[in-house]
Amino acid sequence: MTMVIVRRQGYSRDTVKELIKCIGDPNIVQRHSGQPLPANVTKVFYWGFRGLSYRDSITMVNNPSALTTISNKREFRRRISGEKYCPPTFFDFHAAYDADQYPLVIRPNNHAGGESFYVAYDSNDLSNIWMDDHYATKLINKASEYRVFIANGRALCVAQKFCRDPEEIVWNASRNSYFENVNWDEWPLKAVKYAIEASNKTEIDFGAVDVIIDPERNVYVLEINSAPALPQVYRRECVAKAVKYFNDNGTERIPLVDRKGGYLKFIHPCINERAY
Repeated sequence: MTMVIVRRQGYSRDTVKELIKCIGDPNIVQRHSGQPLPANVTKVFYWGFRGLSYRDSITMVNNPSALTTISNKREFRRRISGEKYCPPTFFDFHAAYDADQYPLVIRPNNHAGGESFYVAYDSNDLSNIWMDDHYATKLINKASEYRVFIANGRALCVAQKFCRDPEEIVWNASRNSYFENVNWDEWPLKAVKYAIEASNKTEIDFGAVDVIIDPERNVYVLEINSAPALPQVYRRECVAKAVKYFNDNGTERIPLVDRKGGYLKFIHPCINERAY
């Protein structure tokens, strides 16, 4: 046995089960966080679980430190703020108040999906909503939203998110949102590039990066999900190929190249052998 995918107990059971089936390698198995590792494991892939560290001889994909950074949405935004990657973000009340950039989205450090999502339309709203573990982001009028799956600093696949009511601020499953795969030659390349560059500001090896584009074609990175659902076969197959690549080649990032080439500049070689 070489690799174990470790998920958090009670979470992602079906996702990881189907992923293991898609991988089809008896040397790659799954465990949840309450189970001991096999004695002969050499690699651990943390699937959204960051609670354990193992002996030095075990290679970790998505190590606990990296997962801690991206699971704390405020810390992730702090990593990428001040550059081009995310909407204007404020980490304390006075900065948000003085910025006067309403409406503002207010969220706690740790959240999932559309939970704990508040909008402040003026300073009174801000004062009533704000708590010490919150941060504020300027609400962006989005024209489109994408999820970019990345591994080793390269893109595996891209899915576009749609909402049956595009006027909704939050597009998630509870509001009848859904994903559709995007063909390679139709990838939104700026969004893919920003997703990769923003993820490279962390130590994360694998994740699904959520990106939005506004009507003026400005691109903004929102967050990285280290345990994305994989209900669609193609996306599951792409992630399976990445797991095999991690097992065979390790976690070293594959640099982007400075040349023309469309999606071949960004795609992972485990997906397309012609990747630059």
